Amino acid sequence: MIAYLGLGTNIDDRDSSLVKAKKELISCDIFIINSSSIYESTPMYNENQPNFYNQVLKVDIKDNPLNLLKKIKKIEVNMGRNLFAPKNSQRIIDIDILAIEHLEYEDAQLQIPHPLLHERRFVLEPWNEISPNFIIPKIELTVNTMYEKLIDTVKLKRINEFEVVN
Repeated sequence: MIAYLGLGTNIDDRDSSLVKAKKELISCDIFIINSSSIYESTPMYNENQPNFYNQVLKVDIKDNPLNLLKKIKKIEVNMGRNLFAPKNSQRIIDIDILAIEHLEYEDAQLQIPHPLLHERRFVLEPWNEISPNFIIPKIELTVNTMYEKLIDTVKLKRINEFEVVN
């Protein structure tokens, strides 16, 4: 199944954290099809912390949503993330499941598509780079339409150019 993951990091060596997270995903049988450019963004909800590096990945998964979430949480912990830290605090890595094909899923642990997509330029701008025509389940809008409707006017700084992965 095709899924989209959002990666974010704002402590230590942010470039290395993104590279390591991608290697860890691959080691968990999550095949990376494409990755966006890396963007630097200011923190949204807790502004008193360093800027983030963000990236969106298009991946091929074999798992159901909860097993994918378990793999992601294990990667985050193995990389040094404290899952008990206050919400929206600094983190070495954050991996969010943005969408999985046309799946809608909701339970106490996970909601797909991600419920805050509509307000996150740091997700929609890089996602628009790699899959502008993907129709987000439940919302029934393309990534590009969601990106164009953003009210957030904060500019992101592109750190590098994305490359198509084959």
